[in-house]
Amino acid sequence: LPAAVARLATGYNRYDVASATTDTVSATVGMGVSFSETWKLTADVGGRFSHAGYRVLTLEPASVPGLFYPKSVRESRDSCGWVARAVLTVRGEVDTGSLTFNRNVGFSSSRNGTSENTSVDVAYRRSLTDRFFATLSSGYQYSRSDKNDLSSARIDEDYIRVNAGLRYEIDRHMALDASYSYLKALYNQSGTSAERNSVMVSFTIRHPVLDRW
Repeated sequence: LPAAVARLATGYNRYDVASATTDTVSATVGMGVSFSETWKLTADVGGRFSHAGYRVLTLEPASVPGLFYPKSVRESRDSCGWVARAVLTVRGEVDTGSLTFNRNVGFSSSRNGTSENTSVDVAYRRSLTDRFFATLSSGYQYSRSDKNDLSSARIDEDYIRVNAGLRYEIDRHMALDASYSYLKALYNQSGTSAERNSVMVSFTIRHPVLDRW
């Protein structure tokens, strides 16, 4: 298949949040295929091994009969799972779109530790002029972890995110970006939710250090 490329990848991640740490080793095999000058698909799938360590509170018997006192104990657990990533890209003369699926171990905003995160994202970019671009993206993610698995407490969270931005490339080395982001987090284990609105403006300068490379 002259338009296909095979891949083999291994990786190591370490997450250190609050009183919990998670080390994950993963390996994937995949392929990238260009169906035409417009359509391209890349997909990787594999497995992972995780070692999670965290502190939990237990009740220890006191010297007085019938009384107990709380004690923080370090516990750890190993787990295995599957990881995957697939990206479908469509490129036109002025428009570019992508659909991304991703599953891996990642950080949980509840700070109880890490969780298995599965997400789907859609992104769109349009060239308004040769140097002026508009972007729009949205995504959904759910994070799950049983108690004393990848985290010390059960994690059951859903995230909805939307981002819109503008980019103006002054020249090949300088660019100005402005974007707005919205995120809604649903903490299903407690029946609560949170929202975040953010605006970012950035100015980027790039300079080639080794032109011959």
